[in-house]
Amino acid sequence: MRRAGLFAAFLFLYFAAPIWAGEPQTTYFGVYLKDAKLGSLTLTRRDNVERDGRTTLQTESKLRLILSLMGKRSPLSTDTTAWIDPETATPVATESRSETGGRTTLVRASYAGQTVTFHAEFSGAVREGAFTLPEGERFLLDATGGLPRLPVPGETKRGKVFLADTLQLVDAERTVGAAEPVTLGKTACLAHKITEKNPLAPATYYMSASGEVLQGTISLGLELRREPKEIALASMTNAVDLGRLVGSAPTGVAISDPRNLTEAVYELSGTADEAVRVSVSAGPLPERGAPLFVRPEDAPARLQSALAATPYVPCDTAEFRALARAVVGQERDCARAAGKIAAFVHAALKPDPSIALLRTAADINRDRRGVCRDYTTFFTAIARAAGLPTRQCVGLALVDGVFQYHAWPQVWVGADAWVALEPTWGAPFADATHIPLAEGELTDILRVAADIGRYKIRVISARQAPIPRPLP
Repeated sequence: MRRAGLFAAFLFLYFAAPIWAGEPQTTYFGVYLKDAKLGSLTLTRRDNVERDGRTTLQTESKLRLILSLMGKRSPLSTDTTAWIDPETATPVATESRSETGGRTTLVRASYAGQTVTFHAEFSGAVREGAFTLPEGERFLLDATGGLPRLPVPGETKRGKVFLADTLQLVDAERTVGAAEPVTLGKTACLAHKITEKNPLAPATYYMSASGEVLQGTISLGLELRREPKEIALASMTNAVDLGRLVGSAPTGVAISDPRNLTEAVYELSGTADEAVRVSVSAGPLPERGAPLFVRPEDAPARLQSALAATPYVPCDTAEFRALARAVVGQERDCARAAGKIAAFVHAALKPDPSIALLRTAADINRDRRGVCRDYTTFFTAIARAAGLPTRQCVGLALVDGVFQYHAWPQVWVGADAWVALEPTWGAPFADATHIPLAEGELTDILRVAADIGRYKIRVISARQAPIPRPLP
């Protein structure tokens, strides 16, 4: 479910600026997940590069991944360049380009004083904007942004990081620990443990006393291992299925018919000190619901975010207003409109896991194929354009005996009632094996990315019921 484009952000954000001096130097890393190699990361640093009339430190990263999703190989390449003020170690400009499945995402950002200005192209759709920090706050480029030439044990840096994937500013905090033993391959050495906290995902990496990044672990359990060039860049013949690799086989009560499950209680562990109990209830849309909202501002304040346009959900455009009218017709009931939209999205899109980047609903409408995140984004744009409050859920769902990462929409039907739907699979509702980890926008995956691949799931109870009725 999770787009591989975020992998590029993870890797660049945490490893883009190894600290060397003198001539341009390049370092190579293998990218691994649970000892399965996914690809490579190449980092190059150049001093004294002119940018916008300033002398900067330039870093370049080249990420190459070969992923397999639903049995289909999905190559991803991301090239990111950053220009950094060598005196303050704050960003001057960045440029990132990702390509996969015939799709390209380009984001340029320029920093001046307390403002970052960005230009983004998502498969041809352009979005521009700017953020200005209050006085007293500062920008950080990445985990090494603001880091002196040598790590200082006990140092903590705080600031704002601009995320190219979501076009957002987020809080970041980095702490440098004391030197401790670390093993690289079969070699033991001393390195400083550096931890990064930010919504993109917490990270831990190790830096030598001379400022070289040696290894690290980031979201999804992705591990960077410093390797000789020929090993890091060696061709991969077999791609590991990412969904199953980060999935979790449940224990406890057996679930024999997951698509008919209407009630379940789970115990989730492996991501915190204590296990968390989660109850999930599922069911079809009611025969009748509340009226659709003519305008987002007509909705109560608590629902307005579920009707809002976002960079990936342009529900306020003429394109999606017209599409919503075509799909919903004269229907003004939330529940019945939701059923029509779910049936349309399931029929309109073709399953295709080859595009590993998160796409805008406009791009999906032009090229109607994808995976769960695309079905969910497309559904949400049409639903919100129709006046139907919709949240995007990111979480886990049981597929072939394994809880895998998944996305699905959740619609408001009146009062405090929300119904989870499953347009990807064409089911009348999202069954009770759907465990939401984040509800709101698809980009909220950032809030749970740190725990991907770590969940252990025990089924405490499960109740089966027949599917009441098909989609209208």
